[in-house]
Amino acid sequence: MAKPAVGLVLCYMLLLLLPIKFSIGTVALSPLRVYLLFVVPVLLVNLFSGKYGRVNAADVLMTLHILWAIVAIAVNNPNRVVENVGSTAVEFLGGYLVARASIRDPQSFKIACTYIFLSVLILIPFGVSELFSGKPVIAEAISRIPGLSSVPDVSNAKRLGLERVQNIFEHPIHYGLYSSTAFALTFYVVASNLGIITRLLFCGLVFAAVMLSLSSGAVLAVLAQCALIGWALVFRNVPKRWILLISSFVLAYVAVDLLSNRTPMKVFMSYATFDAQTAYYRSIINEWGMYNVWNNPIFGLGLRSWIRPGYMLRGSVDNFWLVNAMKYGIPGFLLLAAGYAYALIAISLKNLDADKVASVFRFAWVVTMCGLTFTLITVHVWATIYSYTIFLLGAGIWVIDYRPTIASVPESAPQGRSALTYARPRSAETSYSRRPAPGDEPDRGNRQSARRSRGAEGTQQVFTRFPGPHQTPGNE
Repeated sequence: MAKPAVGLVLCYMLLLLLPIKFSIGTVALSPLRVYLLFVVPVLLVNLFSGKYGRVNAADVLMTLHILWAIVAIAVNNPNRVVENVGSTAVEFLGGYLVARASIRDPQSFKIACTYIFLSVLILIPFGVSELFSGKPVIAEAISRIPGLSSVPDVSNAKRLGLERVQNIFEHPIHYGLYSSTAFALTFYVVASNLGIITRLLFCGLVFAAVMLSLSSGAVLAVLAQCALIGWALVFRNVPKRWILLISSFVLAYVAVDLLSNRTPMKVFMSYATFDAQTAYYRSIINEWGMYNVWNNPIFGLGLRSWIRPGYMLRGSVDNFWLVNAMKYGIPGFLLLAAGYAYALIAISLKNLDADKVASVFRFAWVVTMCGLTFTLITVHVWATIYSYTIFLLGAGIWVIDYRPTIASVPESAPQGRSALTYARPRSAETSYSRRPAPGDEPDRGNRQSARRSRGAEGTQQVFTRFPGPHQTPGNE
């Protein structure tokens, strides 16, 4: 297996934080897109040649999704295929492939999580400034450079009397969503070797960054992570705790559907936003979005405008999953959803009992992705955060093929008879390993007597120094 190239992740993260834009013809580019344009072909070939481990269903489904997306654009917007490949396709595959190539074990996973946490900390001072001024500091500084542009100032309406912070991203929800993904990863991975007070302090800083966006979707992601962490702690001694949790969700969904005059999704949306009017508007978006899906089920709308009532002036759709179904049709959506679901299920069911560190890291990733998954129902992502979302998915794929080494097994791991086989010394050879010095050789009778004595002594050491499978040291 190839050694993980964590430098790819470092370069990716640095370019992700540079909100620089420029154009070549009709293709809008950024430093991140240029970087991915060069590395994607190489990484894609390496992936399917097996250099990053066994090719799995997620690899195939994600690749097929983006190929279908290109076909859908070609059918609906043939004059914009090149533009789409140079932006959306490269960002999608690039984020996934960089993670697959670079993150292959717990050590490289921790390095990537540390980069994410540090980037969140670095952006906080700029976010605090924007919270009161309403001006994205870094983006405005880049826009003053001739020939370059940056993310536009979206100038959202104030919430709670404060400006919503977008920082280096296209929208405040993107900044909040990015920051929220560092929460569980910080607690369980980045600060795993630190004290509980320090871990809570770090997570508090992450949550502060999330709150700067004043985005309900981002706050929801953190609350979902906290709920899952709390459930795991409270029911840690219950073997079927996750089946119990899923069953509770199913029962809650059925109960809401039976008792409420609204659909469970509308009820969820009403509690997942700061503004009731926003929740109502999103419910209308979902209804008309599905209308467009059923009218364009195979190739979707591509980049064409979607049909909606005249009073819906904005063309945005605040639902990542719905947007993919609308743009690329039901096949495009199913390929993406199937790859996403396969990764979550396969990683969640992987047996990592032999490596407690990897097991804890896996739990942090699953919690993060669960929070992100629910949040994507209420928001849409594009540009750099779109690439980062798929990067985060690819960052957990290493678990599927991970095999703990002997050195990685913690001391507290149970030791069976097979482990004692490798620890047991060789009694016979050890007993006769010392040769007598010349001139000091005992006679034959003495040699036999010494041999029997040493042999009995070596045999005694074998059975007294190493306990059996049902013994513990000190209790022989």
